[in-house]
Amino acid sequence: MTTRTMTAVVLIPFWLVGATFADTESFAKFERDYKALQQEIMVNDGEIARIKDFVYQKDVATFTFIEGSVLLQKPIDGRPTVAIFVGEGYLYIDIPSPVERQALIGLGVDSIVDEPFQVCYIRFADDLDLKLRENFKFKKGGLKAAQFRAVKDAQPEAFFKPTLYHSVDNYFQLLRSAYERAEDGYFWANVDRWVFNFDPNRAEEVRVSYELEHTQAAASSMAVMQRAERQIYDNLDMSRLTYPTQAVKKTGTFFMGGADGCKMDAGHSTIDLLINRDSLRYLQVNLHHNLSIDSVKLGANNLDYNRRKDFDLIGLILPQYFRKNDTMTLDFYIHGANYGSDFAWVEGISQCLYSFDLIIPRNYNYYISGQSAPVDYDEDHQKISIEMTRSQAGAAYYCNPSGADTSSQTTSHGIEIKYVDDVSTPRFRLKEKHREAVSRAFDFFCDLFGNPLNIEEMYLFHGIIFRYGGQGWMMLTDDNTFEEQGGFYRHVGRAVGEQWFSSAVQCATNRDYWMRIAIPEYLSMMFIQNELGDKVYYTNLVSRKTMLFDRAEDNREIPLAKSRGSIDAGAHKGVWMLHMLRSMMYDVQNQSDERFLEFLRELIFMGHNRRFNTADFVQVAERHVGSKLDWFFDQWLFGVDLPVYRAQFSIEREEDGYYFDFDVKTTGTREDFVMPVMIRLDFDRGSAFVRKPIGGKHYTFRLGPYPYPPTGAFFNEHFSVLSDFRLEQE
Repeated sequence: MTTRTMTAVVLIPFWLVGATFADTESFAKFERDYKALQQEIMVNDGEIARIKDFVYQKDVATFTFIEGSVLLQKPIDGRPTVAIFVGEGYLYIDIPSPVERQALIGLGVDSIVDEPFQVCYIRFADDLDLKLRENFKFKKGGLKAAQFRAVKDAQPEAFFKPTLYHSVDNYFQLLRSAYERAEDGYFWANVDRWVFNFDPNRAEEVRVSYELEHTQAAASSMAVMQRAERQIYDNLDMSRLTYPTQAVKKTGTFFMGGADGCKMDAGHSTIDLLINRDSLRYLQVNLHHNLSIDSVKLGANNLDYNRRKDFDLIGLILPQYFRKNDTMTLDFYIHGANYGSDFAWVEGISQCLYSFDLIIPRNYNYYISGQSAPVDYDEDHQKISIEMTRSQAGAAYYCNPSGADTSSQTTSHGIEIKYVDDVSTPRFRLKEKHREAVSRAFDFFCDLFGNPLNIEEMYLFHGIIFRYGGQGWMMLTDDNTFEEQGGFYRHVGRAVGEQWFSSAVQCATNRDYWMRIAIPEYLSMMFIQNELGDKVYYTNLVSRKTMLFDRAEDNREIPLAKSRGSIDAGAHKGVWMLHMLRSMMYDVQNQSDERFLEFLRELIFMGHNRRFNTADFVQVAERHVGSKLDWFFDQWLFGVDLPVYRAQFSIEREEDGYYFDFDVKTTGTREDFVMPVMIRLDFDRGSAFVRKPIGGKHYTFRLGPYPYPPTGAFFNEHFSVLSDFRLEQE
């Protein structure tokens, strides 16, 4: 029995201790094979052949080996897993997906990879070796000294060895595929600064990566797709993918302690998984690296697992194969401190139900929306229970061991806000003006969208800026950084906006995650505009535009709807895309945003009631605009171009009135780029607004006639298009 002394002895039940992992012969073999894969290349260790005019097709990649030597090494179960080619060859990859092609273009790389090479380093568990042996004769031997130096100078292993930047353990993925050797098995190749990877055990099997800078610890994923045989390349179909497993429910019991109340003395968490693959025996899961594992169990079986130090990645070896639509429950017996999540997770966005108990030191304060009242557990501890009624992307709680001042406020819409201030840090305590801002934010969004679903109470804490708890709780502090862009109101608007569109929204895949970033961010912008006026709203927009143009200048711009889209892209480009949709839906005649508000209401409702993807977002937008918007989303969701407008206008008086003649030159976009630009025409008796589609590299048009003398014009009124623009009068 494990004990730990804090203010009292914590008696941890035997069922939370767990056993050590199984030490089976099959796992001993796995460990030997895993270590063998990590060993350095040996100059004379393997089989070698001279090859000529050999072409190997792997999904969308074509490797042409013109002439040279190939060395086969590191056999697993009698077949090699490494091929090293030294000679003359070239790699050709034509990316068939438009959005993935745009990613390469946006990063300053041609959309077609056509790269000559002298060294090609391959890790594989497919039939490459069989194809080579069919055509060439191998003998025992190795590379010549000069060839070996060329390989070492290329440092091909640098991008294969697992790092903290990798989302999978390449050694584990290669080995699991080697044990299930097949024609469509694992394949990883490095050619100069390019990396091509085919992994049959991932939802999107194909990855094309590039070393943008020689100091990079990992090559940047440029294009990610499903395997070619599925032919899923249309932009809106890219989210139509199935992850190998899906979390259904997570439960747990956690004994908490430590000076800050956030140390897990012992824990038992479970994750129920639905199997989506035809067969599955090897499984990769993730657990925060600061949580130590005492054991992992499947039913009564202790599971073998592989885990690298300081990595979240865990490779599990199941005792038998599981089939499609099977379910399994994994039990993790864990302990640790300074961790980000109590629960294990799997690839993909997997909202699920959470149910767990916290065994807490008496007189410590823990907060999470929907928790039960504390009940006595033993003389020194209490228990609180959390049962979530809706699927969430995560479960987080806040602990305050030193005492807290609490107060509550009920908004005019009946939402109780519980304020929690740490008595030990009075300088961070929220002032009355901040509480009023929070209350006004709830009232603002409730007026627009109704009350948030399944929230009767809110916890609001002082805390760290930019850390948001998601649905049910928030962390804020008195911070006016970037006050000209909204300061504290930015944080309030974002945190409160997340109660409508955040962790409970059921995004279908990683490609749809941008919505969970962009929509709360834009709700924050709407709150800023309501509270602080247009000037602060547009200052914020311009700041985001500057960041996006800076990214493009540095060749770091990528499409918004990407499987690995950055937080910055979601926050800035996503906000701009929503702003442009709002401009397109704006009723100029009645000066009304009602169509855009109805659009947001439908998004929120749909996102909370079923799995929601980018195609759904597009359909809702088209319904509220009243026309097809493929031209719009091809640019702003799936493209990387940022237009630069240089416009001139003149005013002509003719018999029937006054005319505006415009001459617009556009750079930075494709020839077929078209966007409706809002133009304001000023007269001595007021202003008129015109929404004009402008496309091509050079476009001229005339507006008029108008009966009153003009006084001027403004191009791109209300910043209707994300662009750099300038207007001059001739």
